[in-house]
Amino acid sequence: MKLVKESKKDKYGSFHMVSQPDRIRTPVISVVMSVYNGSKYLKEAIESIIKQTYKSWEFIIVNDGSTDGSMKMLLDYLKNERRIIIVDQKNMGLTRSLNRALMLSRGVYIARQDADDVSFPDRLSSEVDFLKPRPEYALVGSDYQVIGIKGKIENKMSKYFIFNDEEIRENMIRYNPFCHTSVLFKREILDNIGFYNERLKYSQDYEYWFRIMQEYKAANLPKILIYRRYTKEMLSRKHDKAQLYFIIKVQFIILKKSAKLNIKDLLYIFKNIVKYLMPGYLLKIIRSN
Repeated sequence: MKLVKESKKDKYGSFHMVSQPDRIRTPVISVVMSVYNGSKYLKEAIESIIKQTYKSWEFIIVNDGSTDGSMKMLLDYLKNERRIIIVDQKNMGLTRSLNRALMLSRGVYIARQDADDVSFPDRLSSEVDFLKPRPEYALVGSDYQVIGIKGKIENKMSKYFIFNDEEIRENMIRYNPFCHTSVLFKREILDNIGFYNERLKYSQDYEYWFRIMQEYKAANLPKILIYRRYTKEMLSRKHDKAQLYFIIKVQFIILKKSAKLNIKDLLYIFKNIVKYLMPGYLLKIIRSN
């Protein structure tokens, strides 16, 4: 099959968009994903979307300058799936890549998918079923199960996971209450909420959920709809410290805009600051106990 390759330009610069000639034009959901050298788990992520019971979607996959064969894998899938759209670009990081995908999206809803995670077959249908009859809600996520660094599914769930709007608001300043790769939100909110904050390399989702919840309600479904994969890179000290820096940054953004705070909220922020300043070997000892 001859694919269509279009040269495009936006505020970030030039890129190529590759699709089938008869690609889907009016999807209900735009699934957005960015991949950078993620070929190891990419197949599982893509197939988990293709196998969704909900069928009206487009899958916008941004190849963020990969050098490991990810692009070839994407093209192989595109040849057999008209709902996939590939954005091929120079590397510019996750935040801008997601924003570019959002600008290209045409769905009523936006779903996030990470290149190393797996969506359950009923994920999209469950989330649409929740948002569609609730105009006051703009964002929904779900519970998840962890795939450990050895590739085994772990039964341990997050002790911080919360579901209803009130609890999420109460705990927003303490930690990110959503699993990024599980969320679905209404595209219409882009007009007044805007896009991901490009000053944030990490935790861009955390800050975005806070902005959304200034205007709309949100919830997590009390069912597991995602396998979230933990990799060695995610658990490395270097990655952990970078994540902590941006978590603290977002917490101070929330702090400035929050009318109601208590000592426990401030202690959560202080705890993260201490962890960030702590030498790596001490943090490792603490986490092992």
